[in-house]
Amino acid sequence: MVLLVVTLLTAMVVSFLDTTQKHLHVTANYKNRLQAFWTAQSGIQLATQLLAMSAQHAGTHDGIDNACWHCESRCYQELIAPLLMLPLPGSSSFIEPALAGPVASPQASGQGSTIRCPIVDENRKLSLYSLIGQSGTITEKTSEDVYARLSFLLQYVLTEDDLKPPEERAQDSATLQPDTGLAPQKISITEAKALAGYVVDWIDTGNNPQGPSNADSAEEGCPADGSPYSAKNGMLDSADEIALVCGFRRMPRNTIQKLLQHLTVYEAKTNINTATLAVLHAFCAQAYSGDNIQETDSETIYQYLHPATLDTTPPGLDGSTFDITLGETVGIAPEVVRYLKMSMQTQSNYFRIGFYGLVRDPETGSEDARARIEMVVDQAQGTAQGLRLLYYRED
Repeated sequence: MVLLVVTLLTAMVVSFLDTTQKHLHVTANYKNRLQAFWTAQSGIQLATQLLAMSAQHAGTHDGIDNACWHCESRCYQELIAPLLMLPLPGSSSFIEPALAGPVASPQASGQGSTIRCPIVDENRKLSLYSLIGQSGTITEKTSEDVYARLSFLLQYVLTEDDLKPPEERAQDSATLQPDTGLAPQKISITEAKALAGYVVDWIDTGNNPQGPSNADSAEEGCPADGSPYSAKNGMLDSADEIALVCGFRRMPRNTIQKLLQHLTVYEAKTNINTATLAVLHAFCAQAYSGDNIQETDSETIYQYLHPATLDTTPPGLDGSTFDITLGETVGIAPEVVRYLKMSMQTQSNYFRIGFYGLVRDPETGSEDARARIEMVVDQAQGTAQGLRLLYYRED
C-alpha cells in the first residue's frame, strides 16, 4: 500500500511539474511573440513619422538626394540604416528592415545578395492600376500604353529559365552544366506580350473588346500549363496576386519577388527620379515605339539620375520638373526625354513600409521570436492624423 501511494504521488508530482514546465514555455513564447510584434510596430511608427515629416516639408521634387524613405538615398544610408540595425537600449529586441530592396538590373537580383529596406517607394514601380480603363462598364478597354510598358518590362526582367516548368527546372538542377559565363537569355517580346495578355485577362471582364492587347487567351483555361484555371475578372488587390495569374503561377518564388520590385497595383504615377532601371527601360522602349527592343537609352538615364556617389544632385533636375535639356546634356534623344517628361512625374507619395521585430536570447544569441508588419500608405492623401493607410499585413 505504501509503495502504491508513493508511486501515485510521484506520478502526480511528475505530471504537475511537466504541466507547469509546458505552461512556462507557452507563456514565454507568447511573451516573446508579443515583444517581437511591438518591436516591429515601433519600427513602423518610426517610419511613418519620417514620412509624415517629409510630407510636411515636401516641395515639388523628390530626388534621390533629399529623402529618407528608400535605400538609395544618402539620408537613409547615413541616418536610418545605422539606427535600424542597433538593438533597443537595454533590451533583447531588434528591428530589421523586411522589404526587398531595389536593384539596378535584373541580373543583380540573382547573385544571392539580399538587400532589405524599411521603406520602399511604390512610385518607383510600374503601376497596373490603369491597365484596364473603366473596368466593369460598357466602355471598358485595355490601356495600350500600360500594356506596352508591362510587355517591355517583362521582356527586360524575365529570362527563358523563368518560363521553364518546375519539372524542367528540377532536371536542370540535377544535371548542372558548367558555367559558360553568359548571361541568361531574356524572353522574347512575343512571350512578354503573351504574359501581359494573361494579366489583362485576369483583370478585365467580358465588356473588354478583343484586340492585340486582349486576346482572351486565359479566361477559362491556362494555355501556358493546361491546368484548371479561371480568371478573376477583377482588379488586383496586391501585386503578390500576380503569382496566381496564368503564365506566372508556375514561376519560382524568387522570380515573382524579382517582378514585385518593379510592379505596383496602386494609382501611382511613376517617379522618374526613383524609377528602377527595368521601369525606365519600359518607358524608353515605348518612346522608341519599337517591337523588338533589347536596350534603349534607359541605362544612360538611370546612371545619370542615380550617380555612383550620392554627394551631388544630378544637374539635369531643376528642382521641380524633369529637365528637357537632359537629352542635350547626356546625349539622349530629345523626343525620348520629352515623352518621359509627359508620362512620368518627379514626386512620390505611395510608400510600402515593412519591419521585422526580433527577440533574441541574450545568452545564446538564438532567435526566440520573429514578427513581420507590412503596410502601404498614401502620403498625398493624408488626413489630419498623417498618412492614409491603404494596406496592412502582419505575420
